[in-house]
Amino acid sequence: MEALRAKCFICNLDRTKLDHSGIGFDRHINGEHNPMHYLYFLLRIKQAAAGELSAQETYVLKEAWPEENNRASFAWLPRETTHSLRRLQRLMDEDEDATVKQRIEHLEKRLTVRARHPFRLQRAPAARLHGHQQAKGVDLICLPRSRRG
Repeated sequence: MEALRAKCFICNLDRTKLDHSGIGFDRHINGEHNPMHYLYFLLRIKQAAAGELSAQETYVLKEAWPEENNRASFAWLPRETTHSLRRLQRLMDEDEDATVKQRIEHLEKRLTVRARHPFRLQRAPAARLHGHQQAKGVDLICLPRSRRG
């Protein structure tokens, strides 16, 4: 019974992984992978006439109750995954792509501005300032483009 509180009975994902992902273990097992929904599904396809089943339902029926003396297969069940986790991962990937794109655009703008201005202002340590400007308490040196590091 303790195992049912620590892992999803359907997909075998840990409570910790589901809770940390933001999906929530309780929400997951009461909604997306509710064992009672799977039981109802299996009973419905077992009792349905062959012509009433979709291709997916027919596949599950043959896997769960194989003809002859073959062992039942549970390959149709999701293992270590869920639609909500895959959707969340896709959204995170899209956000990461958007962030990278924004950073590239920002750098391109900075490079364009720098290309237009042959000199730049740079902070310099006070020890290097012999005879250079000091503006409002900030030490500045104007360096030509060829001396940039």
